[in-house]
Amino acid sequence: MYDERLRAVREVMRQQGVDMHMLTTDDPNFSGSIAPDKYWRTMEWLTGFSCSFGYMLITADRVTFWTDFRYITQAKNQIRLSDAEIFDVTTLPQDYYLEWIRETLAALPGKELTFAADGRTFTNARAESIRRVLAAVPGKSVSWRNQDLTGTLWPDRPDPDSPALFDLDLAYAGVSRQEKLTALRARLEEAGCTAYLSVTMDTVAWLTNLRSRGEYTPMFPAYVLIDKKQAGLYCRQDKLEPGVKKALLADGFSTFETEEIGRALGSLSKEEVLFHDRINDDLAQSIPAGLRVVNGRDPVSLMKTVKNGAEAECFRRANLADGVVLVRIIKRLKEEVSSAGFHELDFTPMFNELRKEQEGFLCNGGPTMLAAYMANAASPHYFPGPGRNCQVKPEGVLLFDTGANYDGATTDISRTVYLGPCEYEEELIRDYTISLKSLIALARQKFRKGTDGAYLDSVARCVLWNEGLNYSYGTGHGIGACLNCHEGPQILAESTYRKEWAASNVPIVPGMVVSNEPGVYKVGKYGIRVENDQLVTEAFTNEFGEFYQFETLSYCPFEPKLIDPSLLSDEELSWLNEYHAKTYELLAPRLTEEEAAWLKGQTAVICRRTDA
Repeated sequence: MYDERLRAVREVMRQQGVDMHMLTTDDPNFSGSIAPDKYWRTMEWLTGFSCSFGYMLITADRVTFWTDFRYITQAKNQIRLSDAEIFDVTTLPQDYYLEWIRETLAALPGKELTFAADGRTFTNARAESIRRVLAAVPGKSVSWRNQDLTGTLWPDRPDPDSPALFDLDLAYAGVSRQEKLTALRARLEEAGCTAYLSVTMDTVAWLTNLRSRGEYTPMFPAYVLIDKKQAGLYCRQDKLEPGVKKALLADGFSTFETEEIGRALGSLSKEEVLFHDRINDDLAQSIPAGLRVVNGRDPVSLMKTVKNGAEAECFRRANLADGVVLVRIIKRLKEEVSSAGFHELDFTPMFNELRKEQEGFLCNGGPTMLAAYMANAASPHYFPGPGRNCQVKPEGVLLFDTGANYDGATTDISRTVYLGPCEYEEELIRDYTISLKSLIALARQKFRKGTDGAYLDSVARCVLWNEGLNYSYGTGHGIGACLNCHEGPQILAESTYRKEWAASNVPIVPGMVVSNEPGVYKVGKYGIRVENDQLVTEAFTNEFGEFYQFETLSYCPFEPKLIDPSLLSDEELSWLNEYHAKTYELLAPRLTEEEAAWLKGQTAVICRRTDA
């Protein structure tokens, strides 16, 4: 099926004189989390790859696909094109694909060549870097064609999704959109800018205090264009719930249809100075020639990542609700694994139904929950699906990584659950305990003002390094306030981490919510991850400066059968027992008597083993 689709793409390329065609997994808003059945999933339709980051290049006789360490294993398993070459960009020089484009085009016959790509799914910065390469191909004249070539071949392609939009209550948002707009304009004035454009969903949602009733995300496709006189929200007008449009207007936001954003950009005066952090290439062509554009880190990204008091309370409530759900799932799993015949996909509907019972629940974090059994969990971002739905046996471990959206907050938590003895028993216990030591190290760490994500990443990672272990992703990412699960610009990662949405050199400050998720992944054996969400708070000030600390938000017991207390220091063991005591204290009142009794056993004090 997939090879047939590729042949159809190549035939259209031949008919239309296209020598190279490029696709990405992006959409015009660079959401990175579109449900797999939606309009922009052309990559999945063509290849079978369902994850959120990848790009591919097609010529008459070659197909190359690039993704990073998170998805390389899944790409090898999912991509069903027989001749696809798959590359891990983590191990290659930055923008390696640009050199591939240059060399491949240079080797093609003919002097006049055409490169086709859908400009709506490329940042303007990426498109410009490709066009510079096209202009420098020796002995060739290569033209760029803005064309959704693959999408036109997709029969019954779904319409672009746009769910209903509602006002997030001020009790959850904490700050009105009027105040946010005033603060943004002040920052723009300081930067010498008179206009502002945002195309990213989380920024638009936070700035307008709107959320969607989407099935998997509270964000929505829209744009915001602001100048000194007007703040314009460009979205589907028929999706605004009753009263929202009037409320927006009263707060200084005019509303327009999504398609009008190009006209609005095109009508900007050349005296304006426009700020944006990124824009899709198609929309960038609407900016008037000669208009000064300032490109940099979006000031809203720094504003929204520091949670106010109301948002912090929302995070505490949401994480307790999710803790109840996870406790109920783990209890059922342990009790029924020998008889129920569970498969990995069975847990998605379980979580969905239990979360619907929780106060303030809005939607799950995606169509499928990460539930990975044994060797499948060795791929850190494995998701079950058609053709990859392993049976869960009463042996080894099952890894859960799950999250949801509640009023004012988003959750993200991972637990590795012991199901019974297996051939890797001693190895599992050691690796789990080392992972837990790593989490505890970061959870307990106090740090001075100005400390960045690279330093804090090393606090957790060095625990594994001392044992000759490592994990291939960042220790933690920001989490949005009922927005995206992966929020920038801060990230706890090694010093080389630099992406469009986040960087490891961003200082970590009070109000930020970050994940703490170390693990051990052994290909062909198992994967282990433990993860809590943490709120950065003030600790103390002394003659050496201001110091910060972490408040743990997630509460769910760690796996007692995988903990070797002999590997824990007195301080680590004390932290663990205090955490378990607080877990029982907070969750037991929300559970049935039977569930609370089970939780009491899971959170019992862990002592060191002594010789008889």
